[in-house]
Amino acid sequence: MYYIIYRVSLLTLRYSKTKQGTCIRGSRNTQRQPLIEVLFYLEVRMVKKCNKCGKIKDIIEFNKQKSSKDGYARHCKECIAKRWKEYYRKNKQKINAHENERYANDPNYRKTLSIQRKERRDNNPEYRKELIDYHKAYMKERCANDPEFHKKVISRSSKYQKEKWANDPEFRKKAISRNVVYLKERYANDLQFSMGLKLRYISNTIFKTTKAQKNKKNEYYLGCSYKVARNYLLSLGYEPSLDIDHIVCLSAFNLEIEDHKRIAAHYTNLNPLDPYYNRYIKKTNLVSTWREKITTIANQINIDPLPIIDYIEAQNIEIITE
Repeated sequence: MYYIIYRVSLLTLRYSKTKQGTCIRGSRNTQRQPLIEVLFYLEVRMVKKCNKCGKIKDIIEFNKQKSSKDGYARHCKECIAKRWKEYYRKNKQKINAHENERYANDPNYRKTLSIQRKERRDNNPEYRKELIDYHKAYMKERCANDPEFHKKVISRSSKYQKEKWANDPEFRKKAISRNVVYLKERYANDLQFSMGLKLRYISNTIFKTTKAQKNKKNEYYLGCSYKVARNYLLSLGYEPSLDIDHIVCLSAFNLEIEDHKRIAAHYTNLNPLDPYYNRYIKKTNLVSTWREKITTIANQINIDPLPIIDYIEAQNIEIITE
């Protein structure tokens, strides 16, 4: 271990002249004082040479060790960290098995580890962000490969949201106001979104008694009366527990064009689907038979299907097999 002078600093006090003589500013004593008062500060730091990397470093870069003569470890913290990383890389399975066993059988260790992790999360934003990203990636991968686990996650989240909605008026108020603001703004500025809502409203009111069924424009887009649309969906096995979905998704069309709207909302483009498959598997993907479906509908209502097919192909939407 070495002792070195780390810094030498000088402090010079200002002086001023008075009628009685020269004195230090701020002093009430008007007697003669030295013109300049200089104070020397010596700051001494301890340093040590690392036996691993050979660099001379400040003593705080070494861990304390009672067994050594100077009370500090021979290797610096950086070298020790590198060594442990290499050891963990070579013995990952063995270390993880030991940690899992200890975590399962030792409640005190679990408690200590939990406190340490919480402190690290609270005090280290980068570590917290890293944990969140890892958790998101893990959940996304597992939900994609394990449908049963995905259903459990959805049901648990849905149950929590319903309970909070029922028991927390403040949460309910905030959620409603946030959704209303978002929907109003997007409805006003996004024509594709607003037309999609209108067409979904038409399909969702087929089995409901509402004023929408008296609107002849809605039947124009459906391509038939509400009664014919109901019978068509019942023949496909519709039940109240199922969703009514568009076979060729609305996001594939340009809903600002009238021909696109008529094909998208046509009753033969509707089918009943399991809610889980509709919302989490199919989403906004295209089914493999989408070209045949658009051609069939276009022939029924005397529309040229080729421009619409070309437009959808240009979107590069992912296709899934039914």
